[in-house]
Amino acid sequence: MPDGGVGCTPDQTTSAVALSPHLCRVDSVVETAWAAGFFDGEGTSSYSPTSGVTRIQISQKEPELLHRFAAAVGHGSVHGPYRNGKGYVYQYRLSRRQEVRDVMAQLWPFLGTAKRQQAERANLAPATIQ
Repeated sequence: MPDGGVGCTPDQTTSAVALSPHLCRVDSVVETAWAAGFFDGEGTSSYSPTSGVTRIQISQKEPELLHRFAAAVGHGSVHGPYRNGKGYVYQYRLSRRQEVRDVMAQLWPFLGTAKRQQAERANLAPATIQ
């Protein structure tokens, strides 16, 4: 999609973008802000010194929002369903170190204090990303 915008597709009759490039960028920012809010409420970031794995993860009963999140951030995948104590859940997961860092940097401007502190403890805050 041009400019990474959600719903910004070429107009088949003119080969031009159906929405202006400015609106495509706005859609992209809105979708990133949505993704950050979703991650803020439902996601987790972690680092395991034992295995050296850096990860972000979100669990949900239905996969649709997880697919939307993956599309919004451009990385990660949805797995499941998995059985848990309350039924079944799907999980968005990302553990490729550079991609985790890219996603956290993308979401950072929109994250709340608690999720930023969690990211800092996992060495994922943009200032700690090297």
